[in-house]
Amino acid sequence: MNEERTDVRRVRRALPGAALAAVLLLCSAPARAGLLSPDDPRECGCTKHGNYTWAEHLTLWSNMVSIVRNVNESYTAASTAARAAEAEWIKAENALEPVASAERAADRLNETARELQNNCSAYIARDDNDALKNLVPQFEALFGEYGAQKRAWDGLRVDALSSAAGRDALSEERNRKKFDEEKRRFNDWYKKADDFRFQAVSLPCVQAEWVKVKDLKDELERTDSSFSRGRDDARERREGLDRQQKKVAAAFADVATKISGIGREFGLPPNSATNAILDAILDRTVERVAVEFLNVPNRIPTQNLKKGIEKPVRPVPDPASPASDGPGFLYWRVHDTDKRFEDWDKPATEPVRLEAVWGFRIDVDGFKTLEFPAYDWNDTLSASTVVSNPELREFGDRLKKDRADDPGRIFDGWATTAAPDVVLSARSGFLRNRTTITPHRSVATFRVTFVVPGGTPPPPVVWTYNADGPFPVAPPLPQDAANGFHYVRWSTAPDGSVEWTGGTALTGDLTVYAVREADYRIVFHDEDGSPIGEAGAKKGAAFSLLDSPKPPEKPGRTFVEWRLRDGRTFDGGDVANDLELYAEYRDETPEEAIERYMEPLSSRVKFPVLAAADVALLVLLVALLSTGRGPRKPKPKKAEDASGAAPEGETAETGSAETKPEGGETPAA
Repeated sequence: MNEERTDVRRVRRALPGAALAAVLLLCSAPARAGLLSPDDPRECGCTKHGNYTWAEHLTLWSNMVSIVRNVNESYTAASTAARAAEAEWIKAENALEPVASAERAADRLNETARELQNNCSAYIARDDNDALKNLVPQFEALFGEYGAQKRAWDGLRVDALSSAAGRDALSEERNRKKFDEEKRRFNDWYKKADDFRFQAVSLPCVQAEWVKVKDLKDELERTDSSFSRGRDDARERREGLDRQQKKVAAAFADVATKISGIGREFGLPPNSATNAILDAILDRTVERVAVEFLNVPNRIPTQNLKKGIEKPVRPVPDPASPASDGPGFLYWRVHDTDKRFEDWDKPATEPVRLEAVWGFRIDVDGFKTLEFPAYDWNDTLSASTVVSNPELREFGDRLKKDRADDPGRIFDGWATTAAPDVVLSARSGFLRNRTTITPHRSVATFRVTFVVPGGTPPPPVVWTYNADGPFPVAPPLPQDAANGFHYVRWSTAPDGSVEWTGGTALTGDLTVYAVREADYRIVFHDEDGSPIGEAGAKKGAAFSLLDSPKPPEKPGRTFVEWRLRDGRTFDGGDVANDLELYAEYRDETPEEAIERYMEPLSSRVKFPVLAAADVALLVLLVALLSTGRGPRKPKPKKAEDASGAAPEGETAETGSAETKPEGGETPAA
């Protein structure tokens, strides 16, 4: 009895230590796995433990998570290998794509050629040229594409494509082996996960991880299936390359046979070129236009061109003139027009008649070649026609002005290179085609002309250029100056600003003006202020208005007097400074108008009795004048100028040059 109690006491003393050891063991397992914290049993997301303790729950879940991690790693490696292998067989397939593309193009061309051949046969059988014409664009497209595709196929190196595809296939096979290896590892982990899920059927967290594993399994199976099909297709393409190459060559041969059959429909021999077949079709269907050549000594064949397709061909060589010294061919122009034909590089769209233009080409030294059209090849060209050409005359005018190289010689006409000393003129006869003319220059002769305002000019001086002299000199000044002027110098400027005395060489014709001066200058103006003329006044001598210019006559107006700028009347007399005078007019009276009318009338009337028409006109004139304006009222005298004194020699009241008698009395008016 005592021994049993002793055993019980031993067990009681050992229980606390054993329980503590068990707890530490259970808690340390997930902690050693590095998945969960032993003090947080709810990290898996479950709220119930089912038939398991919380420690067992966490242990099962952490083991399943570890298995899933390995499944993911193997799946990722297998997928990467599959994608790499797929890329390689796609490259191998793409390397052979040009052969497949050529096969598709040949099949398409065969179908098009078959359809065109059938349509062509039907249209020719019923002689339907309009329908054939509508097929021309399709024929052009067929022939053009066939030529391009055939050249591309002939230049394709199939052996090189096959070698490249083989290299890509080897790389694809290496990646396929890696895929298979990773797939086996994936399946191993998948089996472990499948076994483990049965141990924890009641734990949702473990079952959720299993679903992920199963999804990856399905995805890997689909990847394997797709990859296998692609690999098989690529292998079949590579193995069937020789068969495909022969098939493409046969397809292109069939296209050529059908095209040759189209040519035979138009009577062409077998294996005719596509452009010959197209020409045969166009010859039958395309409208033609004629290009004729007229006005030529020897006939030039008419060109029948395909409308909108063929271009006119310029005749080579140019037509030759029958006369060796006659006009030559210049250019072609449209018949009955002046339009030069230049459309040689454009397809003909309408009939055209071209006319040969004949003429002479004259080569001008230092200038250009001038063309002179003729009526036909028997025409002639006179020298007068050449020298009167506007372009040649303008060029000659420039040569006259430009004498920088030889100022002593001046251009005076044109001469031929055969006779360089004979100047061409109207009496020079005719010139041959392609004659060359050069400028003719002779010793320059210049003329000095003298202009003497109000006096008699000396005779002109003609001077022949001589660089060593003698040179023209200024002649004596005239002594017959009018209106109170006297001459002081010669000038090459009309305003007298440039004095000329001569004694130097001339470079052209010269006009010299005699400069006149006076002590005082009197300028006469019309009533609107425009200048009429001028006169000079000598200091200390009385000026007479007899030397003034005649005022202009104005219909219906009568000149009254000359007035100063301030409105005072000027009647002549002593002048002490320059003056400006203005004409004063008034309206004429009816009596003056009748008198003016009667004066020319009396010279026309031979009998003392006026004609009825003259009397009627006279009555009408008197009536009109009697209703018009009367004489103008005289202007009121203006105030003196700002200085307050009249000019020297003028009175402040009248502005006239009055002389007071002895005793200081002013003569009565």
